[in-house]
Amino acid sequence: MRQGDPGTLLMVLCDGEVEISLDDASGNRKVLTRTNRMQVLGKMALLTDEPRSANVVAATPVGTLVFPADKFHELAGRFPEISVVLMLLISERLGLPGRDDILAGKTLDEYRIARRLGRGAMSVVYDAEHLQTGKRVALRMMSHRLVYDQGALAQFRTEAEIIGSFQHENIVRMYGRFAAFRTYFIVMEFSDGVPLNEILDSGGPFPEAEFRKTFGQIVRALTYAHAAGVIHRDVKPANIMLSSSGLVKLMDFGLARTLLQSDPEADDRIVGTLRYMAPEQMMGG
Repeated sequence: MRQGDPGTLLMVLCDGEVEISLDDASGNRKVLTRTNRMQVLGKMALLTDEPRSANVVAATPVGTLVFPADKFHELAGRFPEISVVLMLLISERLGLPGRDDILAGKTLDEYRIARRLGRGAMSVVYDAEHLQTGKRVALRMMSHRLVYDQGALAQFRTEAEIIGSFQHENIVRMYGRFAAFRTYFIVMEFSDGVPLNEILDSGGPFPEAEFRKTFGQIVRALTYAHAAGVIHRDVKPANIMLSSSGLVKLMDFGLARTLLQSDPEADDRIVGTLRYMAPEQMMGG
């Protein structure tokens, strides 16, 4: 399999060893791994209709099962669980720390991805550039493991609608959204700062004056959201960005809901991060 080729087939490695590598923009090849474990190869190109993201070359004689694209899609149409499992495998490859991300350098919609910024339970965030304007943005990509989860998809769209309506200096701005790579993206303001949890981990508690300045901005952001009928439900240091100038940005409305939403099942669910939940949130209030 060659990087850049179309995804015309899927392979299952049964025997032997293969080498997986990437070619950078200068044509230099970097070996990512060698493996002799049973692997599903070519799934990303086949499912996303994007060119192959890596080279896969036999390092020894190999035995494989081969599924042409048309046969695979016919089979997946009869057994949708196959696509769900492969999407889970794709989600495991994207956004992992300590390895090159295969989306780095790719152009999706009108944005060229530079690097991965972080990965959470629901999404992966990338540093990207708008090709026409050169504007730096953050792309929040919904994890592929959630693509077939209708509840998660609805929540991702709700988040886009919520932050798309906000205009406040202490809440990260949204510029747009699009579908690509068989998932969904939210285009957000790039915040050139450090998450509050990292600052606290390295430097300890803030002095009182700095605490007041920071906490006051968090309160202003939440007051604005509450006035719009929105509850964040996951306020914690990891979701608060602090710039070098001291400007606070509240981020990640992935668990937010509006007071107008009426969903008995959602009302019964307790969501958030346990360490930072308010008592009434823990009680489902």
